Amino acid sequence: MGKSAVREKHDQLVVVVSQGGEARACRVLDFRDSTSYCPLLKELAYRCVAADPGLAGMPWEARLALADLGPGTQLTIEAWSLGRRARRLASLDVPLSHFAWIGAALAKQLGLPDGYTVQVAATDRHHPLVERWLKWEDDEVAIEETAATLLLPADFSIAPLGPRRPIGRPRHSFLKCVFTPQTYREFSEAAAAETENERGWLAQVRVHLAVGACCVVIDNLIEPPAAQRGRGFLRTEGRQFFDLYRRYQRLGGYLHLHPRELDDVALAPLPSGPDTTLAWNLDACAAPMIVMPIAMFGFRPRQAAADMSACGFLAGKLAPIDLEVLCDASTG
Repeated sequence: MGKSAVREKHDQLVVVVSQGGEARACRVLDFRDSTSYCPLLKELAYRCVAADPGLAGMPWEARLALADLGPGTQLTIEAWSLGRRARRLASLDVPLSHFAWIGAALAKQLGLPDGYTVQVAATDRHHPLVERWLKWEDDEVAIEETAATLLLPADFSIAPLGPRRPIGRPRHSFLKCVFTPQTYREFSEAAAAETENERGWLAQVRVHLAVGACCVVIDNLIEPPAAQRGRGFLRTEGRQFFDLYRRYQRLGGYLHLHPRELDDVALAPLPSGPDTTLAWNLDACAAPMIVMPIAMFGFRPRQAAADMSACGFLAGKLAPIDLEVLCDASTG
């Protein structure tokens, strides 16, 4: 797999916000914990089993390093097996700009005006910055060392999916969203008929892996009861979502509709701020990598590339991904 970029077992990422040469706040991401930055660790884990399905269910650890790659510094995250013969399983390079939102959130909490700087460092649990952050978090809670709990995914198939047709231009993304013919008809017909209010559906999915690709196939759509619906919003109570998660298995996506314009501003099938928040929350409770298809009101099948797209987490950031439809057996 080539030479490792990581020379030390760094597993903590420190984000520091400074102003006037003084550190004002910091946040530490513990990459020993799958919940610390779930989208990044999840993608890295799926890259491992996509390259070698025989690794399914294996315990692993993440190692971090900052490296100068191309136009700027990036964070390299490597997945390593455990034990005396530990080996590198996969790696992921992440632009440091993908962590800017953490610094912006910290600055907002402090009410800092423009002019602050954000710095990122990879280190270990016993670094003074990490110890200081833990003290900031809670002076009275003792933090105990814990064994690695990261496990590679095991719930996937490597059976070939068969012919698929793309919606829009191919992006060649690692994560791909794939409709079955039935779910594509159901979603596109609902979008074509809608002219007034947003609608949304949870997706039951299955994961198919190939070398260099993680295909999340949407098998079934479940429409949650909406507490409120409007032209530019859709609200569902958290209790209702929790009930659905208890009732249904294999939930791994969310689909919804956008109006073509809102407050005289033209919209596109791309995630809004609230959509991004929903994606983070969904990713935290779903086992597979999640997919988020969006379609426009009055969907036009002949202009599907302009009226529908899908997003997912790549390198820790919500981004457009390949959107495809399985070919119907009756039509080829």
